Amino acid sequence: MCCIWLHKINATGKSSMYHFIGKPNDISNDPDFVPNLLMGYMENGELERSVKKKKRHLRTKQRAETKNKVEEERERTRTDQLQGAEILLELSMSIPAAPCEETSPPIEEINVDGDDQQKEPDRCDELQKENKMLYKELERLQEENRELKLKLQQAQFNEQFIVTGNSEFETNFFTGFPNFGVFSWPLALCAPVLPTSKVSSQPCIFLMILMKLRLGLLNQDLAFRFNVSTSLVSKLINDGLPEIAQKLCFLVRWPEKDDVIRTLPSVFKPSYSKCRVIIDCTEIFCERARNLTMRAHTWSNYKHHNTLKILVGINPAGGVSFISKAFGGRVSDKMITQMSGFLDLIEYDDQVLADRGFLIEEELAIRGARLAIPSFTRGKKQLTMKEVEMSRRLARVRIHIERMMERLKNLKRIANIVPLSLVPHIDNMVMIAAAITNLHPRLVR
Repeated sequence: MCCIWLHKINATGKSSMYHFIGKPNDISNDPDFVPNLLMGYMENGELERSVKKKKRHLRTKQRAETKNKVEEERERTRTDQLQGAEILLELSMSIPAAPCEETSPPIEEINVDGDDQQKEPDRCDELQKENKMLYKELERLQEENRELKLKLQQAQFNEQFIVTGNSEFETNFFTGFPNFGVFSWPLALCAPVLPTSKVSSQPCIFLMILMKLRLGLLNQDLAFRFNVSTSLVSKLINDGLPEIAQKLCFLVRWPEKDDVIRTLPSVFKPSYSKCRVIIDCTEIFCERARNLTMRAHTWSNYKHHNTLKILVGINPAGGVSFISKAFGGRVSDKMITQMSGFLDLIEYDDQVLADRGFLIEEELAIRGARLAIPSFTRGKKQLTMKEVEMSRRLARVRIHIERMMERLKNLKRIANIVPLSLVPHIDNMVMIAAAITNLHPRLVR
């Protein structure tokens, strides 16, 4: 039996409580005392429980130390506040400006020496002077604080700017609207549908999006101005652009024929009294895409750059009445006119003024309308006197759509190169630009 027991010990390489029969004795003088009980070995489960217990103990100890530090800091702060209150109380006790001789008790009651009686009025006068100086210093600091707060509010872009920013120049510069009164109306209209944020109000979000379009600012710049993160600026712009465009799209409407004739400017009446719309295409530069197919679709031979082309139509009074979806820069003017749905709005006896690239005379003739474009010199050495005169009259009225394009391009985000991240929002940005343009004074009188 002893050999078998020793054999098991040699096989395992260690001895433990499981190699003995019965219960071990803890008395060191007893013959059954087992000094090598467990011999430092523990079961895996017991070891894990021991480690976890130690970690819990350390965490509890660390929390207690942190709590003690916080309580000590609070106690120290409370002590400092009490000391400051005591100092202020002592100063307030010496505020009365009445003469010391009247308020001080009789000399017999004070029971002090003659030297102390002479020094007491002088000390009272010094305290009163010091108190007056402290009050003057306090008033000066309070006034300086008010001025600094006012300057800070004027420098920040928040609700204060919207409330007090009634300057026509500032409103037009930052938002593109002609004045603050016009700006307040779209703000109230779009505020309910704008995205929400815990750190920025809806008026600030509306102002942020308009500054992005009007000035073409980077998201990092807007984050500094509005004291928010760059990722939040990007999210608010991506979520807010479609909502604002959907709310303001009713400002770009196709007018009735009677309204166009009734408001027809005098410059159109001699030669183009039936004019319904003036159309032209504008190209917006965009970044070159990595995708070769998209890069080919957006390449413009006219601009020698990757562009997005949009068809714009204005009524004779100068208001934007039609905005197409964005197409690639390689698409011709005729194809955009056919695919944009513009021809479906044309009625019988309408007259359309356009540039040489709009070869849509047959499409308009099917609808009983007429096309007026400058004369071509193709196949001719020179134009006739009649053709020259007609081209001059047409150019005299077509110039207004160029002026309207200039108003649209006042939004720097559209006038400059559009990054690929904003290309999906190009239709929304152009729609917002057209709506803002229609809120400006009439272009043609």
